[in-house]
Amino acid sequence: LAHLEHGGTALFPTALCAMQSKLSQLDPQGMANTLWAVAKLHTACPSPEPTTQLAVRNFLTALCGVLKGQNGGALRRFKPQDLATTAWALVSVGYPDRELMLLLVEQAQTKLHEFKPQEIARMSWAVSAAGLR
Repeated sequence: LAHLEHGGTALFPTALCAMQSKLSQLDPQGMANTLWAVAKLHTACPSPEPTTQLAVRNFLTALCGVLKGQNGGALRRFKPQDLATTAWALVSVGYPDRELMLLLVEQAQTKLHEFKPQEIARMSWAVSAAGLR
């Protein structure tokens, strides 16, 4: 996904719409990786086409809805890397949904002993950048 904007502007929104319809089929790593790809595109192309902006916004809204569902129940299956990547990506794209960020922090706290240093750093940056204290 992260490479679709360059040379394939129309393909990225289409790919996001297809991914959005399959969110319930993604495992935690798949969700985190897809969100990572969206964030990488955002940083590589900070002024995307309006259709891309709309597709990204719709995708993020749908993904956040899935992750917040059942009071964050899906997040219980996330590994530390998935939690850290998800938090980093949400903040990187300028979509730090406060409720979801708090659920991510809650899950991270229960698994903190499993976090590697890079995951702690990424999660800490995301929490700070989102303005959570």
